[in-house]
Amino acid sequence: MIRPLGQADRELGRLAIVNRPVLFLDLDGTLAPLVDWPREKARVPPATRHVLQSLRKCGAEVIIVSGRDVDGVMGVLRTPVDAVIGNHGADLLEGADRRRWLHGDPRRLRRAARFLDDWFRNWPNVWVQTKPYSIAIHWRGSTEFGKEVWEETAELLLGWGLDAHTGRRVIDVRLPGVNKGRAVLGWLRTREPGAIRRGMVCYAGDDTTDEYAFEALEGRAMTIVVGKRARGAAYRTASPASLTRWLRRLASERKSRKDLKQYRVPR
Repeated sequence: MIRPLGQADRELGRLAIVNRPVLFLDLDGTLAPLVDWPREKARVPPATRHVLQSLRKCGAEVIIVSGRDVDGVMGVLRTPVDAVIGNHGADLLEGADRRRWLHGDPRRLRRAARFLDDWFRNWPNVWVQTKPYSIAIHWRGSTEFGKEVWEETAELLLGWGLDAHTGRRVIDVRLPGVNKGRAVLGWLRTREPGAIRRGMVCYAGDDTTDEYAFEALEGRAMTIVVGKRARGAAYRTASPASLTRWLRRLASERKSRKDLKQYRVPR
């Protein structure tokens, strides 16, 4: 059963005292309010950007995990973070260093993108967005229209060996094994190998693509779903604005500790 985020005092207290908590945060619908159509400009509000910097200043590690590519993330985020994992885990931006994160052969994906773009070109209110390591099929309209787009996509992709998942007015098509769950576990294994054991990890997201991370971290880290769509998290909050308020509270709790070094992380 998912509990309200307001009942997470124990987890917040834990994240407030550990030396370097790892905060994995989705972007659209989690930090940035959703827009009606992907060609419209999404933006992280100034108050949220300020909270992210406050968290970093008091020792938290802030990592954005998004279906957007890293350039798209930074265009929406418009504030520095410790790292960006983009394209559902395929790409990593860490400082000035860009690299592949999860690997897979993108040639099959590019061929499928051309095929889908040709097929849906004359469909009203459907836009096929080709990314380096994923395809996003955006649709606008009724739920019934979205179901029709999904059924058409599923039939078209038979035999291609690609993974397709529904999101909020979008269908994400990806290479097998490229997902947010594998991405965050890879980060923790290589960058913060003791973080889960020490209770230092939190993940927040709003959509079905975040369920991979919720599943990977179940019982091992604090997980938060924003809104009503996704399942599998331990806690729920209503909106990006309410998540920002909770993150601000976390930053305030950490700032209130005069000397974080006095707190030893239990092993």
